[in-house]
Amino acid sequence: LKATYKISIADAVAVAQAKTKHALLVTADHHELDQLEQDNEVGIHWIR
Repeated sequence: LKATYKISIADAVAVAQAKTKHALLVTADHHELDQLEQDNEVGIHWIR
């Protein structure tokens, strides 16, 4: 994920964990994660 998308290590770990557990990622970090949601990499619940 880190190599494909311009995201932080922390966000890459959070996304990987959500994908592994088949869970939604809860975040407010639109700046780094919008593209992942658009590409259907992970389901995201936006809190802002």
